[in-house]
Amino acid sequence: MNLAILALGAPALIYALYQFCTRPWFGFVCVLAFNYAIMGVTRYVTLPIPISVLVEAINLFLLFILIGQSNKYNNDWKVPLPLICVYAIWTVFCCAELMNDTCGLGLNVIAWFKDVRLYGFDPIVAMLVFSIAIRNKHDTQKLLVAMGFLLIAAGVKCYWQRTYGFDHAEQAWLDFGGAKTHILHAGTLIRYFSFFTDAANYGSHSAMMTAVFGIHAVFTPFKRWILKAFYTAVSIACLYGMFMSGARAGTFVLIGTMIAYVLLSRSWKMFSLALAGLFLFVGVLMFTNYGNGVQAIRRIRSAFNPEDASAQVREDNKDAISKYMDEAPLGIGLGRDWTNVPEYNRFYIVASTAPDSTWVYLWTQTGIVGISIFSFVSFLILFRCSTIVWFVLQDKELQTTCAAFTAAGAGWFFAGYANQVYFQYPNTFVVFGMLTVVFMAPYLEQKALKSENAGG
Repeated sequence: MNLAILALGAPALIYALYQFCTRPWFGFVCVLAFNYAIMGVTRYVTLPIPISVLVEAINLFLLFILIGQSNKYNNDWKVPLPLICVYAIWTVFCCAELMNDTCGLGLNVIAWFKDVRLYGFDPIVAMLVFSIAIRNKHDTQKLLVAMGFLLIAAGVKCYWQRTYGFDHAEQAWLDFGGAKTHILHAGTLIRYFSFFTDAANYGSHSAMMTAVFGIHAVFTPFKRWILKAFYTAVSIACLYGMFMSGARAGTFVLIGTMIAYVLLSRSWKMFSLALAGLFLFVGVLMFTNYGNGVQAIRRIRSAFNPEDASAQVREDNKDAISKYMDEAPLGIGLGRDWTNVPEYNRFYIVASTAPDSTWVYLWTQTGIVGISIFSFVSFLILFRCSTIVWFVLQDKELQTTCAAFTAAGAGWFFAGYANQVYFQYPNTFVVFGMLTVVFMAPYLEQKALKSENAGG
């Protein structure tokens, strides 16, 4: 049976690899899908190497293919050097963390290398891939369509889990420890995760994309009704996923993304309507019991309860960590955790306490200095994206897309504060890719104008 599968699958695999190497856009979409699906795939197969190494290898392979194929396009691509240089400030700091021996245990190159790849270098690889793959204005629409189909697939998978239950691999993952955070209140609340790492990641990502595709659904003209309907369907699928995940952080991601977009629009009318809608939405959740019959709404409503037990646990964890962090302005060291910090060490509490969010994790690993640098770098990137949307772009369609992508970047900042999802798959590739598109937008706009003038 295995030989038969291999005999049938090998030609298809060889053909797909040929297409991957000769058609850059096909390869790009494959890698995009791979970043979305890899965590779900690993529930069914055991990989001989760490997942992050496999993903990085494929992302780098695509990057080399794109560079090698660029002569087909007269090398007509532009690397967003300002974006890369700003992010490189954080990367350099992460590299310097190799010398951090706050714990007094000596240098741990292996632990440091594991994290410096994920936080320092993977975002730069994503920036380079997107800068070469997205060559013109129309590619941004193709990118949205590709992501849209993947997000609809995620919504369908979530619906299948809710309707027909978890399959054997998903149930095994839950039995192995996932049930602790996904099967709550004696089974009366189930958090669905589709093919993502977990429900928190799926819910936060879905919330961000609900806003991105909802904005495009609203502002796509009716004459392009098929595309408008598609964006609407994607937004609905993502909103469904956000609710079914039971991810309370997703609510704040959605609100943060929409607020950022409204501010970028610079429209007092839209700002007033959005503010009224926000107060209505939050007011219904905080001061009424409407929708309590739906477990997902009960879960999200608890996010606005300051006395919620889960929120209290997070605050207690932060308090426990903060007692030690004054002695570690550079953190305990990138990659340091309970697996490599012994119990007798002074900073074992910091290493073993669940951080619950990306920002707390970076705080423990890199200290107040590191989290300040990362926040500053993030602010510079988002500020530059905002100025591009406000003052540079004239093309309305491209301006809408870049405003949505910038708002998504701002909303994702809230996700990092609420959960440890900021650098999980597929977020690094997707979020930093969207910000790269914004930095490239002035170039794409000028290129489109030249093409129109030449055609005219």
